[in-house]
Amino acid sequence: MSYSKLLVLLFGLVVLITSSLAEYNEKPKPPTPSPIYKPPAPIKKPSPPIVPKPKPPTPSPIYKPPAPIKKPSPPIVPKPKPPTPSPIYKPPAPIKKPSPPVYNKPSPPLVPKPKPPTLPPRVVRPPPSSPYGKPPSTQPPLVHAPPPTPVTKPLPPPYPKTPTLPPVVKPPTPSYPKYPPPIKAPLPPQKPEGKKPAPPTPYKKPPPYYNPPHKP
Repeated sequence: MSYSKLLVLLFGLVVLITSSLAEYNEKPKPPTPSPIYKPPAPIKKPSPPIVPKPKPPTPSPIYKPPAPIKKPSPPIVPKPKPPTPSPIYKPPAPIKKPSPPVYNKPSPPLVPKPKPPTLPPRVVRPPPSSPYGKPPSTQPPLVHAPPPTPVTKPLPPPYPKTPTLPPVVKPPTPSYPKYPPPIKAPLPPQKPEGKKPAPPTPYKKPPPYYNPPHKP
């Protein structure tokens, strides 16, 4: 329903617009007014010609002396650098020996005190019945003594743990200087060796049965 109503309204608007345009075209147009008379513009007098002013004469160029010739500056000679001193030999730092480890003595093991043996409960036995008395009608209940508890021996103390030794620390390798060792002066020429003396004869022990001769 709403769609059909919209179509009807649109159709009505189109009809109204077309009818209004037709009425506007049928109306007679008003006559165009005659042009208004304008008087002619007054004639302007010609302006006098512009005479250009004479330019002043250009002055003669002033003589300028030539610039003085600059002497070339002497070349800058760099100063010689002082020779670098040879590095001072520093002896290697002494190797510190590690301090001996401190061993804590193990505390003695705690040995529990032995408990005193528990004694069996005392049993009160009835007095022996006399042969002249009457036997009891009901026998008394038998009291069973509990078995004696075994005496437990204390456990031996645990073995002490072996102390763990500290890790072995290797000494650091000494650092040697980078520059070569100093050159030693050559040794003087050695003289040619003569004949070597004969080595002394080793002492031999005499046999036990040998008797040396007596001196006169």
